[in-house]
Amino acid sequence: AGIVLFIILNTGFLLIEQRTFATKIVRLAPDAASADRLTGIFADINRRVGTYLALKTLMNTLIAGVSYVILRAFGVEMAILWAVLIGIFNYVPYFGSAMGVALPVMLALVQFPDKEAVLWLFLLLVLAQFAVGNLLEPLQEKVDIIVSNPPYIPSEQIEKLEEDVRIWEPRQALDGGNDGLD
Repeated sequence: AGIVLFIILNTGFLLIEQRTFATKIVRLAPDAASADRLTGIFADINRRVGTYLALKTLMNTLIAGVSYVILRAFGVEMAILWAVLIGIFNYVPYFGSAMGVALPVMLALVQFPDKEAVLWLFLLLVLAQFAVGNLLEPLQEKVDIIVSNPPYIPSEQIEKLEEDVRIWEPRQALDGGNDGLD
């Protein structure tokens, strides 16, 4: 429950700051050229993230549709609910698809006396996840999102940093060139 509250609060703060974030970043720039460069960088990031989310939504809708067909074919109760949940869970990296498959399969264990049918249901849902996740998603437009902390401190400011930072951090991890953006 604590992690859900944390996520909700952070998402709320991000949405509140959405309109003013770019303005605040541009104010940090030492000159107009740097401000323009920053604005371009943030526009590119925004475009790439938007493209990724649109394509991920398309793939999740596809996996939800395929899962719905499989669940209906087996007669699983509330197939539309489970298919929608599978689509939503697929936004969660790594364990989301496993969680999405596990829930309707657990219901099927209770619903059906024939455990072989449940096994086939499980295998088909996993196969659908595998096909979309490993065969179709890689065909999408390549999306490069680099999550890192690039150098951002202007060269002239390096010597003014606290001693612990100067001594222990590699200079290349700190030095962002003349304007802090190189």
